[in-house]
Amino acid sequence: NEITDLVIPKLATREIQTFDILYSQSFNDLENLTNLTDPLLEVDNKGQIVACLADEWGTEDNGLNWTFHIREGVNWVDKDGNVVAPVTANDWVSSAHYACDANNDSDTFYTMSGVIAGADAYYDWTAYQMALPDATDGTDEDGNAVKFITNEDGEQEILEEVPEASIDDIGVKAVDDYTLEFTLESSRPYFLSMVSFG
Repeated sequence: NEITDLVIPKLATREIQTFDILYSQSFNDLENLTNLTDPLLEVDNKGQIVACLADEWGTEDNGLNWTFHIREGVNWVDKDGNVVAPVTANDWVSSAHYACDANNDSDTFYTMSGVIAGADAYYDWTAYQMALPDATDGTDEDGNAVKFITNEDGEQEILEEVPEASIDDIGVKAVDDYTLEFTLESSRPYFLSMVSFG
């Protein structure tokens, strides 16, 4: 078969760089890893949003806050199919915390930026904290005390101070083991399609 001859060697030679779906920045990784996990919702063959790991969901304030009930009886398994732990709402919370921490350089942060309440503030705070050890003290043109960092072009620029932010202010919360809440910066008509992302 001509198609098989073209496709199978290409698939067989792809190397997965990481199994960390929250970090990966490679299409090759994500193309494979998204087949190993399920999202909260999925899109059926008619383009409709349907249940997946969430069996119920809704909003009561025109899409500012969303509540999802996580289907019980779903488990994380290892490579041999052994149950490791149940899937709970806390898995989405810890994933959001990971993605919004600049130290992790997560490629999935962009899905939360400008959408999930508190996501940008926490990312900016952690990025600022990362930059501080390399900053040097100085003064600006008006004589004000500032911190300088060296940018990618090797030039000195002012490191703008960022207000402290708490990880607890990220708008992804576990009400209990099987109830997950998202708080958005503002209503987003496309939010349900975002939670169907692998």
